[in-house]
Amino acid sequence: LTHQFNPPSAKLANVDGRSKEPPGLPFPPPFDHPLPHHRPGSPPSMARTLQSSEEQQRLLSLAQAETAGASIGQEDSVLSADIGWHKYEQSHLLKPGSASVLQMLHNMPSEERANHILTHSEVPPVVFSVLNLMDLQAIQYIITLIMEVVRDDGSRYDVLMGCLPDADIFTPFHKTLSRQDVDTATSDKAAYLLSGFMCRGGSKKFSESQVTTFVTSIVNASYTMTELGKLESFCNLLKNNAYRNTVFEARGVTDMILKNVDPERPAPNLYKACFCVWLSSFRPDLLKQLIDRGVVLALRKVLGDSRVEKVVRVCIHTLPALLEEDKAVEDLLERNTLQVLQLLEYEKWRDAELYEEIRQTLYTLQSKVKQYSNFERYEKELANGKLRWSHLHQEKFFHENIEKFGEDDFRVVKVLMKLLVADDLETVAVACHDLGEFARLYPTGKKVLDRLKAKQFLLMLLSHKNKDVAREALLCVQKLMLKRWADVSGGQVQPAK
Repeated sequence: LTHQFNPPSAKLANVDGRSKEPPGLPFPPPFDHPLPHHRPGSPPSMARTLQSSEEQQRLLSLAQAETAGASIGQEDSVLSADIGWHKYEQSHLLKPGSASVLQMLHNMPSEERANHILTHSEVPPVVFSVLNLMDLQAIQYIITLIMEVVRDDGSRYDVLMGCLPDADIFTPFHKTLSRQDVDTATSDKAAYLLSGFMCRGGSKKFSESQVTTFVTSIVNASYTMTELGKLESFCNLLKNNAYRNTVFEARGVTDMILKNVDPERPAPNLYKACFCVWLSSFRPDLLKQLIDRGVVLALRKVLGDSRVEKVVRVCIHTLPALLEEDKAVEDLLERNTLQVLQLLEYEKWRDAELYEEIRQTLYTLQSKVKQYSNFERYEKELANGKLRWSHLHQEKFFHENIEKFGEDDFRVVKVLMKLLVADDLETVAVACHDLGEFARLYPTGKKVLDRLKAKQFLLMLLSHKNKDVAREALLCVQKLMLKRWADVSGGQVQPAK
């Protein structure tokens, strides 16, 4: 899987200081919105450097490369069939002369055929007229032919639409997709092409109702498509900023995308879903919706478990936008994303630039640690009544904030005592750990805990059926009883998690 879905990186040339659009991408340049992690009026940041236009286009180029190589063998099989175009012309289903044009294209090599279609403005109308036929084999042939033309260069969508100034592109594709006898492979290609034309054509070629109908039909299964085909269509539409709200407003789209942001899903589905999340990050309002729906935890799980290079890359490129949102930063830090990024830095990647991208993201996240590792946030977690292993429960935090544990007659310590009888087992384990650190680092910590009768509660937890709780309780008791914990721990104490 790693080999199949990790094509070599595409390098993009710059002309006159502007990023050149990579071939094969239905993406209308330039971007008509600021990057989500570089808000207007804010100073340039490491994130801004990481998410430059060149990097955006590079990711888009890699996405197109994967799509291009997915089904070439199947396309060759479809295009090798001799349709017999003259019978349609004789039945007046095609205009006079159409059969000879189509037969000539059939006899050409693929590259020559694509160039001929693009350089002869009278040919695209003939090709697209076949989509109005009822013969499914003929429609499959033409859809595969168009796919072959636009696959390697997204600007070819523009050339084709330029030859069809007054043509209704939506209706024939929609009718084909709505057929009961169409197979999923044909439907996936048809939807991919229609979403590509919509992305490039925008409101000049497609009405808002047509785009809404297309998205709704995908979600409610009116089209016979695979889940990967649906995700690919969403990716194409999301490349156009004007369609992002339309896509995410459709009921079920967010659920489908987030369901596939899971390392257990097939690699192509996982990549396309993560790509949709990255594209949504250019709209802070959409990103916040995804954060509320748990996208941070999902991406963190992907980074921890997946080693498909393109998947890791697109997740890394999504993180700078997430680091502009407080809730996302807290979630990332609480889920030990720093350690995950450190491990990724030592993995073997074929693209050397990925190492630098990981290091830059790691640097940015590390700069957030001090901002979010303050005592006020610790007190907020205590007030919430649920403690989780995070940077707030590491030795560095206690060394920096231990004096504050004595404020207000040891109020924080008393709250930790109450949490020793909480229903949530992780909360109990973390509370035991924090009390142990207080006993070890606060000058009179042991005496304070003796006065509060902490040892009695901790001794009862030694026989707890949960191993983490029992372990942390034992460690805390040892810290209370031993004068020099460093002699036992080797000078360093690590939390159980």
